[in-house]
Amino acid sequence: FQQGTDKKDTGKVDLQSMVDWFAANKTGSPDLAQRAVGTVLSAPADAAGYKAGESVTLNLSSLAFTAGEQAPGDVTVSLGGQDLATAPVNAAMTMDAFDEAGTATLTFTIPEGVTGVQALQVSVAGTGTAVQLPITVAGSDTGSFNGTVSVGAAKVLAGEKLTLTGQAFEPGETLTLQLREQGKKRTVIDLGTVKVAADGSFSVSPVVPRSTKGGDYLVAATQADGDEATAAVTVVRGKGQLKLGSSSVSAGGSITIAGSGLEENEKVALELHSTPVSLGSATSDADGAFSATVTIPANTTPGEHHVVAILADGSQITAALTVVAAGSVAGGGLALTGADSGSFLLLAVVLLALGLGLVVARRRLRAE
Repeated sequence: FQQGTDKKDTGKVDLQSMVDWFAANKTGSPDLAQRAVGTVLSAPADAAGYKAGESVTLNLSSLAFTAGEQAPGDVTVSLGGQDLATAPVNAAMTMDAFDEAGTATLTFTIPEGVTGVQALQVSVAGTGTAVQLPITVAGSDTGSFNGTVSVGAAKVLAGEKLTLTGQAFEPGETLTLQLREQGKKRTVIDLGTVKVAADGSFSVSPVVPRSTKGGDYLVAATQADGDEATAAVTVVRGKGQLKLGSSSVSAGGSITIAGSGLEENEKVALELHSTPVSLGSATSDADGAFSATVTIPANTTPGEHHVVAILADGSQITAALTVVAAGSVAGGGLALTGADSGSFLLLAVVLLALGLGLVVARRRLRAE
């Protein structure tokens, strides 16, 4: 065929194909759906796109054939399965440059809760015509954002709680909290979420992970719409903190040890130094803190000592402690248990002797 000359289209193949089809099917039903439909949307009031509640006009054309076929009926425009408007199709042909038939005009309102790129569905049930028309719906304008966030202190120890307070956020909004490094790596650390109160405020104290590197950071509280407020904070690296319930204790007495700034569920060995003596162990909670009450051995030499907490990585944190002899008054002016009963016995003997002496003296005076 490629090398043939004087080519002619006799139509014989096409005709025979149609004859054969009708011989087999008897009757033919034409497809009345339109493949090309004219659409003109009214322009949005905002260049960013249409907004919820905005009225939109849609002009349609070419919804019908021009050879007297059945009337298309009604055309419907919908969005997300929700019918927005319905209008009858005018099957008359327009006398203009396009000579189109089947026009309709629909006016509808952009529904609430719709944002971003959407697809209007135009459909004519009578003919099966279906067309999708893309539109962009911008987010609602809620006014300027005035939210603020502040930190409880300009510096925070890694592993410690960071107090955050916020004002003028969207009530009921769930904020995302982040710690953003201001150095070269720009590391972002998740601090969790917090729900805004009815008055637009919040207060929360997330724990800064102990693994956080020291340096300058921004704390960011971000709403779902992307609006956010930030505050500067400096993270200081440390190995945690150790606090004692009292600065002194009697030998054989008890004292409370509180630790903070540790890893979650970190096991800590507790000792009394200089000569290491085990005081037991403790495990930090989800916030990296622990509290334990221990007993100082009764044979501990009075003097200056240190309570030592040995962390999982072998590092140590300490707190000074003064141990006094049993029967002495420890820190805070509180008398401690374990006084010597011999002292009370001696005092009783002395008082008894003084009493006897007074009796003897009075008898002599009477005798004289």
